[in-house]
Amino acid sequence: MQKNFLIVIKLLRKLFGYGIRIMNYLVTASSGFVGANFFSQYKNFKGEYNFFSRDKNKSNSNIIYFDYFKDHLNELFFENIDVVIHVAGFAHTEINSIKLKKECDELNYDFTKKLVLVANKMNVKKFIFLSSVKAAGNLTGKNLDENAASREIDFYGLSKKKAEDFLLNLSTKSDMEIIILRSSLIYGNNMKGNLNYLQKLAKKGCLPRINSTTDSQSMIHVNDVIKSLIFSAENTKIKTGIYIITDGIEYNIEKIFETFRGLSSNNLLNFRTPKVIFFICSIIGSFFNLFFRFPFTYKSYIKLFSNCSFSSQKLRDLGYNSDYDL
Repeated sequence: MQKNFLIVIKLLRKLFGYGIRIMNYLVTASSGFVGANFFSQYKNFKGEYNFFSRDKNKSNSNIIYFDYFKDHLNELFFENIDVVIHVAGFAHTEINSIKLKKECDELNYDFTKKLVLVANKMNVKKFIFLSSVKAAGNLTGKNLDENAASREIDFYGLSKKKAEDFLLNLSTKSDMEIIILRSSLIYGNNMKGNLNYLQKLAKKGCLPRINSTTDSQSMIHVNDVIKSLIFSAENTKIKTGIYIITDGIEYNIEKIFETFRGLSSNNLLNFRTPKVIFFICSIIGSFFNLFFRFPFTYKSYIKLFSNCSFSSQKLRDLGYNSDYDL
């Protein structure tokens, strides 16, 4: 009788999930672009989530106050943690000072190194690192995969690449799964950088039309970035390695401009602007940037008009799919 009762209990647990241990996650950011969006959504996901935050005023039982530049990583943070999702990082922006280079390297490389070593020591099962396609260098071409690489690489990309190399080297000596997600350009709520600047201009009706259909860029919505992080954490088929994430669409700058122009019903600049005008403005902007921060420089011009798109087929073959487009 007792044996039959135990069999019934086991069956009920299988059917309804009773007795199944909930997965515990540690996410390394609750602010910033990806971190803030992740934090606003985590209650919709299965599992228990804890977040690092540098904001002392953020009162939440799921928040662990932590300053990446000052505080020591306490092993207690990793007690019973199954998956570390590392999204904290120095943003891809103009790195034009020794101070910014130091901070970029400390956060993107040094902190990643410290974090994964403690996670490994505390027997975390899976470590997911949000990297960038910039870790492959400044590439040109279409439908590039995880094997594409360039010798030309900026400081931001180099800091991510060094972190990736350390993680992959550690994976050869560890049982922990180490997943590296190389994100393409991220758009969505509270986006940063050039896209944010274009959005502000568009809302004011000050974004011109442009003729440029030859360039090609890959992008991904911030919610799809978060979805890829959760997918990588939950999917048992995904193994240690590098995976590119995009929304699967190739964008050109004309399409991006027209999409943003749709944000305003009163577009003041309806004339077509030759590409050369943007080039001239970028040269002038680079000169002004020597003296004060100017929003449009030659680097901005290169980013806007680059011809570089990536394939996320490797991750899609494992079942991942994106929900958003620009």
